[in-house]
Amino acid sequence: ALLFCDTPKNALIIGLGGGSMAKFLYQHFPSCRIDAVESRESVAQLAHAYFGLPEDPRLQIYISEANQFVMGNQGQALYDLILIDAYDGSAMADGCHSLEFITKIQGSLRPSGCMAINLWGSHTEQCKKSIQRLRKVFRSIQILPVKGYGNLIALARPGTEINPQSDHSRSY
Repeated sequence: ALLFCDTPKNALIIGLGGGSMAKFLYQHFPSCRIDAVESRESVAQLAHAYFGLPEDPRLQIYISEANQFVMGNQGQALYDLILIDAYDGSAMADGCHSLEFITKIQGSLRPSGCMAINLWGSHTEQCKKSIQRLRKVFRSIQILPVKGYGNLIALARPGTEINPQSDHSRSY
């Protein structure tokens, strides 16, 4: 996503995990404000205690279901970059693949911003539906298969075509 948004000022991360995406943005973009949403407080505590996630005013962690956070954000904040990797041990977090959620995500992006979402290609039916919904909401998306894994990374921008000629998702 940083290919299309090389200097983010405001970023939203949905699914904190160990905090590697938040730490990367924090370290490489000193003027970037980062909001991270994680449904489990224990995950955020572990990220701070064991994975070196800094405690800093530039990094705000919200303990919330992703769907509730995004739905409550209507008109509140616009982001240059949105990164979504909201999985538990078995599936994507409830609501993160709904048309309503994807529409709200698109509305939370600046026109020049970019959204990246991790999709489990091995969850074929859910993955197909998620890609269809992304196509309905965003002008253009790019699907990148992760070689050697079942994951797909979808990149989407609200106002600019990415490169539809190289879209690898046509078979999904």
